[in-house]
Amino acid sequence: MLYSRTAATYHADFKCNKHSTEAGNFLIPCAICKQKFGTRNELETHLKAEHTTEEEKILIHEINNKLLNHECDVCGRKFSQSITLRRHKLRHEGIKPYQCNHCKRCFTQKGTLKTHLRTHTNEKPYLCPVCGDSFRSAGTLRNHRIRRCGGGEI
Repeated sequence: MLYSRTAATYHADFKCNKHSTEAGNFLIPCAICKQKFGTRNELETHLKAEHTTEEEKILIHEINNKLLNHECDVCGRKFSQSITLRRHKLRHEGIKPYQCNHCKRCFTQKGTLKTHLRTHTNEKPYLCPVCGDSFRSAGTLRNHRIRRCGGGEI
């Protein structure tokens, strides 16, 4: 999440240009080397791979902390976007608007319900390129890669 702009400028630009960002029209510069990227994920992958000195890690941490300007008044957790904070607060309020049609279990986020539905269909669309095991969520695959197959990035 390292950007060479202020948090407010970046988020305003990103919100207005989300679709053009994904198309590569709106490039996000690395604050360290000025190389430009089409998506936040590409920039974050670059940062992890290229900027690994202790000084660079400290700089990345300091800039990321400045971007986390939306704080939960219940638990103190910080977020870079107000929508993420609002979704997080649903957990504290016990609001779970997404219900499984199969077992009636409820969830705070649509993506969590989508992953849960795969337990009923046994769908496992995330395949480990190293060992061939498959998983219901990208997070489970990432954890598997870190713990079993030597690497978290796919």
